[in-house]
Amino acid sequence: MPFKDQLTQYTASQIITALGCPRATAYDWLDGRREPPEWQQPHWLTILAKRVKPVEKKKPEAH
Repeated sequence: MPFKDQLTQYTASQIITALGCPRATAYDWLDGRREPPEWQQPHWLTILAKRVKPVEKKKPEAH
């Protein structure tokens, strides 16, 4: 699974706060323009999982 797809449960703000990375880096990762080296990706994902509560996707309301 591509790195950007593994980040879909996080917002840019959550990534910036949890990792202390630059704002541009967080947005580039989310947009798939850039990604960390493959060997670092599990490290960043583990830190995010420990420090951040994932964003819950809202379910459409039934009328």
